[in-house]
Amino acid sequence: MPRATLPADVTVGTVLREARRRKGLTCAEVGAAIGVHGNLIGLWERGGERLPAARRPQLAELFGLDPASLLPPDLMAVSAEEAELIGAFRCMDKDQRASLLRIGGMMVDGRIAA
Repeated sequence: MPRATLPADVTVGTVLREARRRKGLTCAEVGAAIGVHGNLIGLWERGGERLPAARRPQLAELFGLDPASLLPPDLMAVSAEEAELIGAFRCMDKDQRASLLRIGGMMVDGRIAA
């Protein structure tokens, strides 16, 4: 079953679509430039799937945008570094999240170095 479309993803998708159109590119051309299928670009533009954190810098560079303009509005109040971490965290499965939280806790407690 497809996930529900979230307003934040639609907002980011609109920014992405407008930037693509300003450059005069098709979804297929953008997809080829960053190594994904053009259909995925369309899905991101419609908010059908959240734009992965790893793709934001690529698209921002391609379109000459500030990477923060491709952050969901609920992440814009944090630094770009924090937003990248939050975006990556949201893409992880439950076990990956638990591991990352354990590692972060150990770093904060001084049990492991950066």
